[in-house]
Amino acid sequence: MKTHFFQKSLACFALLIPLQMQAQRHLQDSTFQLHDVVISTTRMPEAKQNAAASVTIIDHQQLEAVSKVAPDMSTLLGLLAPGMALSSNTTSSRSQTLRGRSALVLIDGIPQSTPLRSTDRDIRTIDVAAIDHIEIVKGSTALYGNGAIGGLINIITKKNSSAKTLAGQTAIAGSTYNFFRQSKGQGYRLNQQLYGKLRNMDYLVSGTFGRTGSSIDGDGQFISPRYGLGDTYTSNALVTLGYQLSPKNRIELMYNFYRSLQDTPLIPQGGKIPQKPGHRHHWQPRSAGC
Repeated sequence: MKTHFFQKSLACFALLIPLQMQAQRHLQDSTFQLHDVVISTTRMPEAKQNAAASVTIIDHQQLEAVSKVAPDMSTLLGLLAPGMALSSNTTSSRSQTLRGRSALVLIDGIPQSTPLRSTDRDIRTIDVAAIDHIEIVKGSTALYGNGAIGGLINIITKKNSSAKTLAGQTAIAGSTYNFFRQSKGQGYRLNQQLYGKLRNMDYLVSGTFGRTGSSIDGDGQFISPRYGLGDTYTSNALVTLGYQLSPKNRIELMYNFYRSLQDTPLIPQGGKIPQKPGHRHHWQPRSAGC
C-alpha cells in the first residue's frame, strides 16, 4: 500500500515539473516584451529605464480609453500627464504649462512651436486618432531648439504594423448633453484608416472629421463659445510613407494637416447697466431671421 502511494506521488511530481518549466518559460518570454523606448532625450533610441531625465509615456491604450470622453489633445494631456497643467478649454494652450514652464511640442521629432508664439496652439495640431503614443520628457533642454524650458512633449504618430498589402479600420463616435434634448451639445467623430506593406515600403493614411457641440453647463445653460471649443469642426489628415533600407536604416515621409473652425448658432444678448441680469449666461440660439 505504501509503495503504491509512493508511485502515485512520484508520477504527479514528474507531471508537475514540465508544467512549472513551461510556465516559467512563458513568464520569461512575456517579460522580455516589456520595453519602452524613448527617442526624445538624446535623439537616439534609448530604453526608458536608462534615461537620465524624468520620462512619462502615454501609451496607445491610455489614449484610446480617455479619448472616448476627452478627444481634445489639450484636455487629454492635462488629464494623463503628471505635472501638466489642465486645459483652459479654449483654442489657446498658452496657459497650459509643464511644471509651471513652457514646453516644446514635437510631432515625430519635428518642433511645432515658433519663437514668436511658443506653446500657443501647438498642442492642437493633430487628432488623437492619428497618435500611437506620447513621450513627455521633463526638464529644460536645448536639443530641439528654444521653448523647452519645462520639457518636451513628443507626439509619435501611428505606423503600419500589419504585414498585409491593404488593411484598415473605421471608428464612429457620438456625444450629446441630453439624449432626449438632442439640440444641445450634440457632436460626432468619424475616423478612417488604411495601411499596408509592399515589400520594403509601408504606408498609413488616416482621416478624421469631427464636430463638437455647444458647451453646456450643469444647469443646461449655454456657455460662451468665444475662444472656446464648442461648435467647432475639426479635420485631420495624416499620411506616412516609409522605406526600409536595411534592418537598422529607414527613411520616412510624413504629412500632417489639421484644421479647426468654429461655426456657432449662438449670438450674444445685450444687457442693461446697472440692471442685474436674470440669468448667468446671455447666449441664446440664433433665430431663423438672423
